[in-house]
Amino acid sequence: MARCHRKPGVGRQAAQIANPKPQIPTPHGCSNEGCDVPVSHIVGFATRLPVCSTVFPLALLGGVWAFTLAVWGLAWVEVGGGALGDLQRGLRAYCFGWDPDGSSGALAATAIMAGVPVALTVVVLLVWGAELFRVRSGRVGLAALSIGTAVALVLLAIAGRSVPAGSGPAPVPADAREACREFILTDADGAPFSLADARGKVVCLTFFYTRCTHTCPGQMRKLIALQQALPDALGRDLLLVAISLDPVRDDGAALREYGVRLGADRDGWRFLRGSRAGIESLLEHYGVAFGLPREIRPTTQIGHSALIVAVDRRGRRAQDFYGTDYPDESLIAEVSRLIEE
Repeated sequence: MARCHRKPGVGRQAAQIANPKPQIPTPHGCSNEGCDVPVSHIVGFATRLPVCSTVFPLALLGGVWAFTLAVWGLAWVEVGGGALGDLQRGLRAYCFGWDPDGSSGALAATAIMAGVPVALTVVVLLVWGAELFRVRSGRVGLAALSIGTAVALVLLAIAGRSVPAGSGPAPVPADAREACREFILTDADGAPFSLADARGKVVCLTFFYTRCTHTCPGQMRKLIALQQALPDALGRDLLLVAISLDPVRDDGAALREYGVRLGADRDGWRFLRGSRAGIESLLEHYGVAFGLPREIRPTTQIGHSALIVAVDRRGRRAQDFYGTDYPDESLIAEVSRLIEE
């Protein structure tokens, strides 16, 4: 019987013809085993694919405008106090050059914040515009982004106008007020001071530290405005109490120097200091957001929210004033009302 001799590799070739491997589309000059063309050709091939030429620029535009709207929204819509309110004041100051006294932003900074996303949009359209408008998915994506951005801007404008700047909670009725927590701290002269010592007077209480350059100056300007508006009541019917957040650097000498620099009336003000544990406990009681570092160095900045608490003659919490963007007249009117009670 004659034997059949099979040539080497014939069986594998037949199998490959019967069941060919799926071929992945590659740029000219490439195969599944390897590629001998420059990487730039591969990138160019990828960017010519419809999904690459529309998804990336649309995602870039969406990210730019989402971030822009988030920043503008947080800066424009009043959020009150707490950590979010502190972040809002930081954005207003650093991104828009906000001036709490004049209630206005720097024109150049505001123009930059508005111009950057517009400039990026122009660049994206110059690079990918032809492809975006040619492909149906690109046209649909651009239309959706445009409509969404327009709607978001309208909602921000409505929300910003619906909340008066610096508006806070309504005054608490006398029969619903809660007693403030008692404390004993040390004043700038080393004498003990407790909240009970101020019983019979209206107290405006706030937290600060002498090296603060962001939140505290705005708070202190509010209290100085109160001192100037009610000079006859200060010391007799009204006491302004400022509690330091800094247990390391704010010693008695630093507090006294700060009071002089501020122009605080000695009879109507008390600058207080205490232990780290005692201050942290008071901050938590009054709901002040703060970040007190474990180690306080000469250049350390302490993050905290801005709060002025109006306390009635019986030591009860009458109203909280968050931030510094409200009119001075709001604080003056509420304190005057408490004095007349």
